[in-house]
Amino acid sequence: GVGSFSPSGFAPSAGGGFPELNVGVMDMLTNLQRGDAAALVVDGSDFDIDALSSGNVNVLHQLKQSPVGRAANQVDAMTIDIVAMLFDYIFDDRQIPDSLKALIGRLQIPVLKVAMLDKKFFSKKSHPARKLLDTLAHAALGWATHADEKDRLYAKVDELVHKILSNFEEDLTVFEGAQLELEAFLKDEERQAHERAESSAQVIY
Repeated sequence: GVGSFSPSGFAPSAGGGFPELNVGVMDMLTNLQRGDAAALVVDGSDFDIDALSSGNVNVLHQLKQSPVGRAANQVDAMTIDIVAMLFDYIFDDRQIPDSLKALIGRLQIPVLKVAMLDKKFFSKKSHPARKLLDTLAHAALGWATHADEKDRLYAKVDELVHKILSNFEEDLTVFEGAQLELEAFLKDEERQAHERAESSAQVIY
C-alpha cells in the first residue's frame, strides 16, 4: 500500500529505521566472524583468515590496515585499538594455556562487534561480553592439572565459542547465555573436585 512508503522516498530497512552508516563495517565483521574473508581481499590488502580461525594471533592489529579499518569512523577505529589491547593482554599471559588462548582468541571479532555496538562494553565491568572474557581468562588461569579436566574445560569453551561465532549477529543475549553456561559448568566442576577430594581423604584415614 501507499502508506508503507516513507515520504523521503526511501523504504525503511527491514530492521526498522534506516541503516546505520557503518553497517558496512558490521557486515564485514560478521562475515569475518563466520570465517569468510572474501570481502576483505580487495585492493591488494590481504587479510590472513587462517590467523583468525587459529585464534592465536591478534588479528585486530591487522584489521586496522584492512578495508574494515578504512571504513571505520574515528570512534570505531579507536574501539579496534582498545579491543586489540584487551586481547594482547590475554595473548601475553603466560599462565593461560595456549590451547585455551586460541579459543578465546577466536572471540576477537565478536567482542569487537560488541564494543562497536555497545559503548558500555568499556565502562561496565558487568557487561555480559566483558564478564564472559573475564570468566574465561580466570577459568583458564585456575585450571587444574588433570588432563581430563583440561579436556572438559576445552570442550566446553570450544562449544561456547562456536555458539557465539555462529549465532551472534547483534544480540548480546548470546554472551549472557554463554556466561551463565560457563559459570554453571565451572561450579559443577568445582563440586566434583570437592567430592573427589573428600572420597580420597576417606581412603587415607
